[in-house]
Amino acid sequence: MGSNIGDATAGLTYSCSKKLQFLASYEGVFYNLAGSVSATGTRSHPIEQYITLGANLNLAGSTSLNLAYQIIANSGDGGFGTSGSNANMLTSQVQLKF
Repeated sequence: MGSNIGDATAGLTYSCSKKLQFLASYEGVFYNLAGSVSATGTRSHPIEQYITLGANLNLAGSTSLNLAYQIIANSGDGGFGTSGSNANMLTSQVQLKF
């Protein structure tokens, strides 16, 4: 029996006005790893999950400021040789369109 990878995504965007948007999204990556490719040598089912919350502010017609906070969770389950990990990330971006 081989390995499989499944992916699920969902997201919402709410526009308060032409200048301000809020967003929330989820992404899950679900692995079904055969023992031959798993770090433990046995079948494993690690899961990666990403939850993102953000805001976009249009400063001018071609300029915007984007902020995002992301929560990352990795179940580990032995498939990648780890027992699992979590992380948080805050990002900002200024976008100029030409």
